[in-house]
Amino acid sequence: MSSSAPDTSAAGWWTQRRRLYNIALVLAGVLAFASYAAVVEKRSAACPGFEITVFTILFQGVGYVIAMCIANVFYNLGRWSEARLRPSDVPRYRRWAFGLGLTLSAVLPFSVVLAAAVSSCPQL
Repeated sequence: MSSSAPDTSAAGWWTQRRRLYNIALVLAGVLAFASYAAVVEKRSAACPGFEITVFTILFQGVGYVIAMCIANVFYNLGRWSEARLRPSDVPRYRRWAFGLGLTLSAVLPFSVVLAAAVSSCPQL
């Protein structure tokens, strides 16, 4: 088998797409943080406890890297579920499972933005 031929095994297929998955996670994290910063800027006058500092940026960055590591562990569920479920249309199942997992993983960081947008100001 030549090195340019695509790997059609479950492990090979999922491994080939991990880089795309991680790039999407990084982009989602950057966009979610930018959205979070916009929400904090908008609410900072009404809620003085909302602020972004170097410490909060570093803390959230480290937290996001840990979340990406956990997401990569869950990424293995795609290959595992394929082996357990044995779908009749494997290419279609792979596209569906990858798309669903990628979508959920990319949307999840925006839940923090939503929480910040709808939360009430803390009592000072």
